Order: sequence, then structure tokens, then C-alpha cells
Amino acid sequence: MAKKAATHPAKKAEKKIAAIAPRDDGEDVYLMEPMRISEENSARPDLTELVLELTKRSASFRASLHQGLTEPLADFVRSMNCYYSNLIEGHNTHPVDIERAINALHPRRVQEVCVPA
Repeated sequence: MAKKAATHPAKKAEKKIAAIAPRDDGEDVYLMEPMRISEENSARPDLTELVLELTKRSASFRASLHQGLTEPLADFVRSMNCYYSNLIEGHNTHPVDIERAINALHPRRVQEVCVPA
């Protein structure tokens, strides 16, 4: 009796992502930078309010954390951001490899490499 091949969730996820990947029309990246909402946009006031609310909640959340937790949490989120950024760009980098790369970098370079502007 033949054994059923093992399924790999990561490979399934890659195929799923590839199936829904956005179309690339070869536009230059500069067309997206900086990504700002024009003053004429009717959604701007509502979005500005949402940004302010998010900023307030973020500050409140940070203030509620124990002082010894903020740095380890920031390290974890930085690593997670790197992982998902790589995945979005089509690079299936394992989190352990990301941690090794981050730990090999000078602390200032970590900020440049893994924290979105």
C-alpha cells in the first residue's frame, strides 16, 4: 500500500499567495512614494481622525506595558515585520534565519533593515 505524501502547510500557503499575487505592470516604485492622501480627497478628514485615534491608542498601550516588556516586545514585532515583509515580497525566509540575520547586524542597522519608514 502506497503512503500518502505528507502535506506541507508552508508550500500550500506559497501556492495560495502566488495565486492571488497582484499584477505587476512594471510601474516605477517612485509613483508610490511618498504615499500621501491629497488635501482634495474627500476621505482625508475621516482618515486623519483614524490616524489620531490610532496614535492615541498606541501611546496608551505602550504606557500600559511593564517597562521590562517594551524592549523584548519591540524585538519580537521587528522580527515579525521582517518575516511578513519578506513573505509579501515572495521570499519564504524562516523566522530562525531572520533572527540570525538580525543578531548579526549592528543595532543601528537593525532599525534601517527591519523597521518600515
